[in-house]
Amino acid sequence: MKKYKLGRREENGLCRIIALTDFSDVQKGDIGGYAGSEKNLSQENDAWVYGNARVSGDAQVYGNAWVYGHAWVYGDAQVYGNARVTSLAINVIMNPFPVTITDNHVQIGCELLRKSHLKQDGMAAAKKHDLDKETISLYSQIIKALLKK
Repeated sequence: MKKYKLGRREENGLCRIIALTDFSDVQKGDIGGYAGSEKNLSQENDAWVYGNARVSGDAQVYGNAWVYGHAWVYGDAQVYGNARVTSLAINVIMNPFPVTITDNHVQIGCELLRKSHLKQDGMAAAKKHDLDKETISLYSQIIKALLKK
């Protein structure tokens, strides 16, 4: 049995999800966030997309994972288990690594950094991967902008 259906496709190219049954804290009829297609959100377990959150492209949310707030999961990303992706997440795609920014952390590729240690750890992580000077400069600009917040 399906736990949700896709609503009509909106201007952003995505569809609101609509709960067809009760599960977790979701009630039948609840309007969730956005999905590009049913392949983006599992019909099993308690995975859900809330509010204005979006899941698109080849991204998948499954297990008991939640995506909420204004978070946007896309590309080849997979969110699963008991993961929570919250608002204010920004994903900056740059070669050779993506940068994901959340309320308290910055992730450069697989390097998860605390914002409080950005200046020290962020540049060390970028240099650790033998990135060219131009890419390190781009990471440096992102880090400087975050430190101003």
